[in-house]
Amino acid sequence: MKIVIGVPRRSKALHRLYPMKSTGKYQLHRGDVPATERKLKKNSVQVATLDEAIKLIDEGYHPRMMNIETKGAPDIVSPDRLIIKEFPNG
Repeated sequence: MKIVIGVPRRSKALHRLYPMKSTGKYQLHRGDVPATERKLKKNSVQVATLDEAIKLIDEGYHPRMMNIETKGAPDIVSPDRLIIKEFPNG
């Protein structure tokens, strides 16, 4: 099992990468555009699996992540603020 945990610069709250409720897919945003343009649909991509999302994170994409405590609106988190962990199954 893999999990992706992050701490956004603004909220400082613990976030985890989950599929978006509306689509059931992981949403990631291009990191090579200004922050003000990242939320634009043309600068985002949705993927079906966590492994696909991790591959894009490794390429510089910023994932949209849920606050673990409040389950509030998701935040876009920079890859340098993430920890990716893999745990053995069983």
